[in-house]
Amino acid sequence: MKWTLNTLFGLWFVLQPFSILSAAYFPVLGLAIDKAMAPVVLLGCILSLGLGTQKVATGKFSFIFLVFSFFLVRNLSFAQDATLFLKVIWQDAILFGYFLIPFLFIDRISRVDTVARLVSINAVVACLSAFLAATGYIELPYERFAESRIGFQSIQKSVGLITSYGDVAQIAVFFLFIGRFLPEKLLSIMNKRLVYISSLIIILLGLIGNQSRSFLLSVIAAYLVSWYIIYRRKRAGRTLLIDIMAGVTILISFAAIVLFGDSIIAILAGLGGREAMGTASARLLQYEAALRVIAEHPILGITAEAYHLHPDFAHGIHDLWLGQFARGGVVSILLLTSIFWILFRRCLKLFGNSSTLVYGKVLIGYLIAVVVSTLFYPADTVLFWSLLGVASGMIYTLRRPPESYKHTFRSVPIKTTEGRIRLRHARENT
Repeated sequence: MKWTLNTLFGLWFVLQPFSILSAAYFPVLGLAIDKAMAPVVLLGCILSLGLGTQKVATGKFSFIFLVFSFFLVRNLSFAQDATLFLKVIWQDAILFGYFLIPFLFIDRISRVDTVARLVSINAVVACLSAFLAATGYIELPYERFAESRIGFQSIQKSVGLITSYGDVAQIAVFFLFIGRFLPEKLLSIMNKRLVYISSLIIILLGLIGNQSRSFLLSVIAAYLVSWYIIYRRKRAGRTLLIDIMAGVTILISFAAIVLFGDSIIAILAGLGGREAMGTASARLLQYEAALRVIAEHPILGITAEAYHLHPDFAHGIHDLWLGQFARGGVVSILLLTSIFWILFRRCLKLFGNSSTLVYGKVLIGYLIAVVVSTLFYPADTVLFWSLLGVASGMIYTLRRPPESYKHTFRSVPIKTTEGRIRLRHARENT
């Protein structure tokens, strides 16, 4: 059962970037292969739990309920329209399933490392396909092009196999940090520096292909925040000056955005060419519309009647936070904020243990990339929720509470001296 589930999960995960290809070339299924496999893999995880071959840390169940509550609450305002409600609930059931599969599957360190390799495979596919599509070396059934933003007329702006710039940015940063801090988890036979340099080159190719400002900002922000956290942990008790500098920088940046927001957007748009100027103006109109909806429907978000008139509020606002606030109201945004707050808190605790420190460095970089990139795209994609499920599963598995370790000591009774020593050692390392 274990080997079967490992194989199914691996195939399902690496097929996600190829959704459009598999749907186009295997129409007999009626949908992409990864979507057809998803219920089977999820059932395998649940069956494995029932048979006792897989364990779930205690805290995972409450987190699953929190994520489920988010999906439910953001659709409550549509409840009076049965047809619409069933439609959006089914769409969110798919997203919830893509989150749940990796979250349940990752239940031990070996699977943390296995999924890190799978993330890296998909990141390489995402970056290289964006570059090759932008340069015209490959043609895809679905191609999304825009005007070049780096001055080379022969290189267009493309997304490649993964249809969202934000998804590419997040998985690329995830891979970059894996290559930086966990190179031995990718290919143990290679030199660590070579793995890191290779990941940098692949990310650079992806950036050239995507030509996405949110991609670049995600990489920069992830590295700066990760460096700050690592530096702060190394110099515990001696970080007052750098804390003050960080706080002042954040305040100045916030004040600049508030006071000179239009000018900043105009500058950024100008750096991206004529088409970018147009998209920047369109984004501003989206944000203004979202704020109007929030003011009219602050508690549970846009109503079913308004949704039929303006469905883009559910899926098209190019900002996850404003989009979810408009769709699900303040209750929905509080639940979404809680999800990320819990993940950040648990992730930071990984820095306090030498055995989980490197994983903490990888995951904090990914989470920062998520927060930054979601300021520029809706983020309601299967890959977004799948990656978030991966990161959540890693964090919860690496930070399991002591009581969840009981199943690892069945071969040595707790009442024996050796059993007590091993139990104490496990508790000290959580």
